[in-house]
Amino acid sequence: MKKRIKFSTLLGILGLAVIFSFKPLEEKKTIVIDAGHGGKDLGADMYGFQEKLITETIAKKLKR
Repeated sequence: MKKRIKFSTLLGILGLAVIFSFKPLEEKKTIVIDAGHGGKDLGADMYGFQEKLITETIAKKLKR
């Protein structure tokens, strides 16, 4: 009988330890990067650089 009480007590303590050791699930967050300009619209063009290509390159690097 004493073994059963000790086992039940130990099982209860372990159960409580497991319950309180779990952290609440964290919400997943989504970040959206809008490179802007699509199709034929190239955006600004200065010194041979096109805004469309610069923003696209940055967005692709951030994706990694």
